[in-house]
Amino acid sequence: TYYNHFANYLEEKKGKLTSSVKYTEYSKAIVAMTAMGKDARNVAGYNLLESLADFENVAAQGVNGPIWALIALNANPQYTIPETAGVQNQTTREKLLEYILDNETPAGGWDLMGLAPDSDMTGMALQALAPFYKKSGYEDVTAAVDRGLEALSRIQDSDGGYSTMGSKTVESCAQV
Repeated sequence: TYYNHFANYLEEKKGKLTSSVKYTEYSKAIVAMTAMGKDARNVAGYNLLESLADFENVAAQGVNGPIWALIALNANPQYTIPETAGVQNQTTREKLLEYILDNETPAGGWDLMGLAPDSDMTGMALQALAPFYKKSGYEDVTAAVDRGLEALSRIQDSDGGYSTMGSKTVESCAQV
């Protein structure tokens, strides 16, 4: 039922899920379709991965966009971002990795805004980076993941949970 509703919505909107910079909508849809056993490269005739081709659009939300794009790509080993005509800055898996690594906070971990690690953003970044952990050629990813895990240990609440922006949330625990 969800797939049919989503496919109908996608057709109605002519493949456009957002009119803002929130290109994470495409990444999250790719993850949802894949989790349902559907191929995100053909949903009502639309290849959702095409929406991630322009790196400027993907990174417009800050590190959140590349994190979600990499999570989406990692959802199926057959997924690649197609090259799209007119795109000046083509998104690649390597570019996503580099952007995420470049946005690590000085204390390890990741944050949407600021210099201190946030549990939500760090948890999401670790999800995106996990497939590259301890893989040959990705030693920089392994080191960043280790620093992210150390940061999560430091910012963990005394009751074992996690907070974000000063508030305890279930989402924070779920992301970690």
